[in-house]
Amino acid sequence: MKNIIASFWVMILSVSAFSQVSKVAILEVLDKDGSVSYAHKLVIRETFAKSISSFSRFETLDLSTVDAVLREINMSPITATITDEKIKNIGGALGVEYLVVIEGVKVDDANLFLIAKLFSAGTGNTDRSDNILTSTNAIDILNGCETLARKLCGESTQVVVNTPTIPEKKGVSATITPQAIGMLKIFEDGTKGVVFYATSDGHGLVVALEEEKAEWAESDLDISLIPNEEDENTSLISGVDNTTAMIRQIGEDAPAALWCRSLGEEWYMPTLGEMIYLIKIANLEEGDDGPISEALSKHGGDELEGWYWSSSEENDENAWNIKASGNIGTEKKDKELKVRAVRAF
Repeated sequence: MKNIIASFWVMILSVSAFSQVSKVAILEVLDKDGSVSYAHKLVIRETFAKSISSFSRFETLDLSTVDAVLREINMSPITATITDEKIKNIGGALGVEYLVVIEGVKVDDANLFLIAKLFSAGTGNTDRSDNILTSTNAIDILNGCETLARKLCGESTQVVVNTPTIPEKKGVSATITPQAIGMLKIFEDGTKGVVFYATSDGHGLVVALEEEKAEWAESDLDISLIPNEEDENTSLISGVDNTTAMIRQIGEDAPAALWCRSLGEEWYMPTLGEMIYLIKIANLEEGDDGPISEALSKHGGDELEGWYWSSSEENDENAWNIKASGNIGTEKKDKELKVRAVRAF
């Protein structure tokens, strides 16, 4: 009887430990020889963060928070030398149970080799390690990183891919797949956009065919519900809340956000992270010669060219913007720049 009771409690404790949610921090991608581009490192880290956060046993720390904490304590991310002590120090500063370190190297012009390690912040030891060879194509990197994240965290690598059908409008119909970057998406309300981001579960983002030139705001005023970003935030965070906050607080004094929302209730002014993904990753920093620009032009839209506002705010005077060639900066809110609306599907 005692043995049965003991076994019962061992089973209960095991289930409890397994179901406990552990905090994880994904550090900057390690690039020892400088061969991996900024755009590739960005999509690798973002994909790992998004994939791991979808696993029930893990909660990922916001990437901008990770970087801010390490800057605050003057502690550099993982460099070429990884020690148990450094892992424990970083883990303690961030208050997480695990750290993910990803190393990337460009094998040749067409392929990347990625090594991912899951470290215990308590001991500094490697809990699990795995690797993958992927092409430099953005979609292959997305899918490869998702698979690698699953293997690293002991999750099933069988991913169900949903392929929702675009509603037929004016004789146009298509199926959304992860390989659908550049496809025209037509929504039920008749508005259109070009797909620039797509996930394996059939979701993604489109950019509007048209653009407008407008001020971010007509006066210097801090939007209370938009966090000020002193440094560029590359996280792929939706601009829906920013757009709503701008319109609610300053109304007609937010012409850029109002124009985006004028396309329909689901359209919004993208964050800097979304614009970085559009400009740097999907359009390859090639301006009007990039693949998304070509798709926009093919479907009767305006190519990506010049400077664009984001809905991300630096302070009460300035907001973040990005050039079609990839340059990032801030500008006075009352300056007229181009605006591009985004919508999720």
